[in-house]
Amino acid sequence: MLPLCSGPPAAVESHTIVALYEDSSCSAPAVSVALTSEMVCIPQTDHYDPVCTSDGESYTASDCTKYYSGGWDNLGIISNAFGSLPYLVVEKFVWCGLVDTVMDVMVYRLDENCYLNAAGNASHKLTLGRKLTITTYADANCMNAASEVTADRSTIPSKGCSAGDMKFLLFNAIPVFSVLAVYEDSTCSGTPSQLIFAPAIGCHDSPAIANAPCKNIGNSLFALSSCTQDYSAFGASVFGTGNPYVIEEASSQSGCGKIGLVTMYPPDDTCHNKPHSVYSFRATMDTDDTLFLTMFTDLDCTGKDGTTTLSRDELMLPTCSMEECFFLDYLCSLENCDWWWGCSRKLSIGGINIGANAIKSAVMVFNESSCANDPVQIIAKNQLTCSPQTPTCTELSIGSNGMYQDRACIGDVAAFAESRFTSSPYLIIEKYKDGTYCGKEKETVVYKADGTCYYSYIDGVSVRILPSFGNSVTIIKYQTTPCSDSDAEIVAIGSTYVNTRKNTP
Repeated sequence: MLPLCSGPPAAVESHTIVALYEDSSCSAPAVSVALTSEMVCIPQTDHYDPVCTSDGESYTASDCTKYYSGGWDNLGIISNAFGSLPYLVVEKFVWCGLVDTVMDVMVYRLDENCYLNAAGNASHKLTLGRKLTITTYADANCMNAASEVTADRSTIPSKGCSAGDMKFLLFNAIPVFSVLAVYEDSTCSGTPSQLIFAPAIGCHDSPAIANAPCKNIGNSLFALSSCTQDYSAFGASVFGTGNPYVIEEASSQSGCGKIGLVTMYPPDDTCHNKPHSVYSFRATMDTDDTLFLTMFTDLDCTGKDGTTTLSRDELMLPTCSMEECFFLDYLCSLENCDWWWGCSRKLSIGGINIGANAIKSAVMVFNESSCANDPVQIIAKNQLTCSPQTPTCTELSIGSNGMYQDRACIGDVAAFAESRFTSSPYLIIEKYKDGTYCGKEKETVVYKADGTCYYSYIDGVSVRILPSFGNSVTIIKYQTTPCSDSDAEIVAIGSTYVNTRKNTP
């Protein structure tokens, strides 16, 4: 047994650490590193340029170091042995979680190749995926399995105890996701009805989606399997741009802190079975971009359980919500769901641009019938989709005020305003939802700011905007028309808030 430290780092006696390499230079990356039980060790003269030795079967470099539970040693020998390559540290405890004294430490290169041991008479191989398996073999070619150790992926990020009083620690590993592209025909052709992503360990043996075989997965569903480092980019490549699709990120914990399953599907108003489940769902999006997601307790969308309704704004700026683990049974089959209401979910929309240049529907308001001069106002709102309307210049019905409108689909509001206001100053006001601290934009309104009084279509009052000293602006609102100073409401916006991106009170 190695009397190694655990919990808060504390100095321990030095032990021999042996790194196994593939060539006589003993240069990184190592095949494996072992901390031995030898209490007496001989340190290297230069820890960072160790002497490489060979017994005719393998190449090794040994040294003295102090190990600390958590995967590191005081000289950095382990990290230097693997460089930037991913590696796995396996700690064996006396009684993991109760008596946290480390008995053994073994470090492996994180891939799925077969590697010889130092004596040349045995070998080992890792299998990566939803689980991590270390298999040792009684031969040199990974043919005759002798023992096997398995760790569930969900226990590794938390550094939790696994079976056998072990902890598995990953270093330099890039997060990856297994991919299941689900189809409702046996050829797996066209666009899938669902994409399902689950966190995994490694993508080494996973084929590209185009080369994967089409397999029957039950529930009258078929699927292609693959792997990716970026599920957002993968989904965009499959569904394409300009085609909205729902992104459902599910967690077995509250608060959506640790994503355990991601599902993507088009809102096609069609009944779809969930794979590995007895439930189905239907997603529909109406003309104002409101999503209706209905869950069913059977496979033919008849036993309705409930409907989640999300507006366009809620999809574009998603928030986390509590969810019954009942409907996330596939997630709970992959990792532990602690309690019935302990799961959470976040719904958003893909296939569109939701950044600064997101698609917006712009209404340009004019006080003349040609819609050719500078507008008096532009109202821009975020849209999931936008289609230009015809005719291009129509009259607005707003009582005695003769106003006309033109519509356009735009990206950047500031650039669009600059192109439309060719001879007049203008003021851009971004409006946000109350209580979001300018986090959820409601709309952007651009006002003609030449000092003339104009009827504001969006505000329902008349407005006069006067550029003042420096960058300050004076906004005067009139409740009646024509503009009368007797009912004027004056708001002065100081230069602190103009062209500075600071929020107004």
